[in-house]
Amino acid sequence: MQSEHWTLPTCAGVAGVLLLLFSPTRLDFSRAHPSRAPDTINYRMVRHPESGATLPRIRLPERPAAQQKVNEILDSTAAELKCSDDRPNERENVEKEDLYYKVRAEVTHASGRIFSVAIRINGYCGGPNPWYDFDPLTFDLRSGERLRLSELFVDFEEKQTEIFKLFVSEIRSARQNQLDESGADPSEDPCLQHEIVLERPWEQHSFDFVFVEDGLKVETDLASPRCELGAVIAYERLRKFAPAESALQSAIRGE
Repeated sequence: MQSEHWTLPTCAGVAGVLLLLFSPTRLDFSRAHPSRAPDTINYRMVRHPESGATLPRIRLPERPAAQQKVNEILDSTAAELKCSDDRPNERENVEKEDLYYKVRAEVTHASGRIFSVAIRINGYCGGPNPWYDFDPLTFDLRSGERLRLSELFVDFEEKQTEIFKLFVSEIRSARQNQLDESGADPSEDPCLQHEIVLERPWEQHSFDFVFVEDGLKVETDLASPRCELGAVIAYERLRKFAPAESALQSAIRGE
């Protein structure tokens, strides 16, 4: 990605800058390096002053309302990425230096319409075990709203089973290829035997997603980093499920 310095725009862009500067969720971009995607959406990786989590913030002066919505969600998400203080009993016998909360965020898609961020978290905040989470965020930059999986597809409830069967087929195929390359026995692979990727009904929350260059990357919503089962579903394979003029259609068209 090409680096550039942000400068104050003139005329039409001034309103957007003023909105950002005087917003109650003002963001200090000076702490991070700017990045620019090939199709001109700009963002910076910003370290939150309280949690220490580093997440992107976008610059979209031509759509200041959308910019504010997206940045407010990213800022509030970053603020929450830390061990909370609401369960002190879980830390009675835990040394402070044993607690940790590690966040890794990657922008996977930054077009004029779609902004996707993959957030992976490893932490130990007391209690019996450390934990892992994958918490991706995807935004429609026309509105600034966060996109949910059900909102990507037309008649989602009616076609959910067909869509999820496609996900499962691709995920199982990708995992099988990994096992073949490693020489492992598929029948003994606990990830491949998980109920989400077997022929059973699936709940709506069973899959997380981000947009990437070649397609929609879906992952099973599991609790172990060992089982980050996922696959990239080529955009063309999703065309028949995509509503007209939707964010998914924009990605299919390469916009």
